[in-house]
Amino acid sequence: MELSQLGLEHHLQYNHYPPVSLEFVPVAKEAIDKANDGEWDTTIDMPNGKSLSVIQIVEGLHLYFFMEEVQ
Repeated sequence: MELSQLGLEHHLQYNHYPPVSLEFVPVAKEAIDKANDGEWDTTIDMPNGKSLSVIQIVEGLHLYFFMEEVQ
């Protein structure tokens, strides 16, 4: 499944209150890719200067819908 840029942007802007800045789209994409590869403990630097693990980002931004389905 190819990750939809517009779908992710819409999710961050309209499924969160307050809306998540679009600066976080690259971070969300990276977190989804790493989660799909099973790299849950990998740390990613955020645009706001914080560093969070992949699991923290996926949970915090509610990104499970965008992950590949595990069979």
